Amino acid sequence: MDSTLRKLAGLLLSATFPAALLVGCADADARSRHDPFDEGAGKVAWSCDFEGDYCGMYEQSKVEPREHRSTFVPVARHGKLGVKLTTLPGDDQVHGAGKWERDDLELPPSPAYCNEGQEEWWAVSFLFPDDYVVPKLGLVMDFHDNGSHGEANMHLLTHGDELRLHGFSGDDRNPTEYKVELGRLHRNKWYDVVFHMKWSSGKDGFMQVWLDGRKVMAHRGPTLYRGYSCYFKLANYHEPSAASSIVFDRVVRGTTARAVALARLGR
Repeated sequence: MDSTLRKLAGLLLSATFPAALLVGCADADARSRHDPFDEGAGKVAWSCDFEGDYCGMYEQSKVEPREHRSTFVPVARHGKLGVKLTTLPGDDQVHGAGKWERDDLELPPSPAYCNEGQEEWWAVSFLFPDDYVVPKLGLVMDFHDNGSHGEANMHLLTHGDELRLHGFSGDDRNPTEYKVELGRLHRNKWYDVVFHMKWSSGKDGFMQVWLDGRKVMAHRGPTLYRGYSCYFKLANYHEPSAASSIVFDRVVRGTTARAVALARLGR
């Protein structure tokens, strides 16, 4: 696997996280106490419902660029279709994946998002279908730095049959870490994740996350590596396994909670 995931695998399978770096719902951030829906309607800056269209996202798979390993399927959180990212045995050596298997969709880096000083709201819905094979470690989505040394700035991943959020920021060679455990994954259930972040390599950054309307993370501090920006990825990226799939739908980036969320968010 690539250097990022090799390092992440070692960290996840160890028990060496300093307690001061683990951040969850108890963060006493005054900003998090107000109702995010009070910020108004806002606007949608970019979105994709995968109604037969990848909306400018590019696939990273064993068969690209001539073919798509992914498929549009009649399993949707919104509209009629979602996108199913599938890996088959041997789907390795994809964009630095090494022995890991990958079928990802990448939204290319852009001045419009994921850069120093920008504040954003994101919503993503995903589902583990019957043919999802639980790996020891696998990625579901991430905001990936555009450097070559550190971990992605924010991961949503599976660690066994558990879901986890895990962030890295600051110095890419000696990063600040923060994470929260989200509980056991369930099949054929739509998960709705909402992110509110300020991208910053300094103390003014923050990362707030809601899962199915419940606030699960409130991190204050760096969210980027110094000197780098990031970009967004949907991922089915994991240690070698049998054929496995994840379904995604309704990816939205906007300026307020109301612009992206399906329902009111908890405080």
